Amino acid sequence: MNLQSSLSFINVESLCTDTFGRLLVWSPRLASTHDVVLHNFCELSIGSVCLADIQTKGRGRSKNVWESPLGCFLFFFTLQMEDGRIVPLVQYVVSLAITKAGLPSIDVKIKWPNDLYLNGLKVGGILCTSTYKLKKFNVSAGSKTFLYSKG
Repeated sequence: MNLQSSLSFINVESLCTDTFGRLLVWSPRLASTHDVVLHNFCELSIGSVCLADIQTKGRGRSKNVWESPLGCFLFFFTLQMEDGRIVPLVQYVVSLAITKAGLPSIDVKIKWPNDLYLNGLKVGGILCTSTYKLKKFNVSAGSKTFLYSKG
């Protein structure tokens, strides 16, 4: 299936934002998008997004380390919350957002709590972390989603 044929002007237009993605940090190669966001949280504006083409030491569940070759969609973003009861829901909202990202012909499934599957194969995962500082929860959330293999 050609992913570009699934994109439309309406989908691209919906990327307009007042908060998320107003500051975009991109690198062709990073050790970890999560670490960039986590270690620079106080300097980044809320809603900042970090992207990379290749990731060499991505973080997974249980401190697993992942390499992410060209062809993966890697991102992490920041947000801040005062209500700690909502923080655990962020991971689920990110998972649902990826499965409903404007590509209805691609049937991505969620294996709770954080895996993404397509046609029975794991194609990605979600990672969310939070810290509590100055009466606010600083949340870093993101995903590695395998899109295509080059070569």
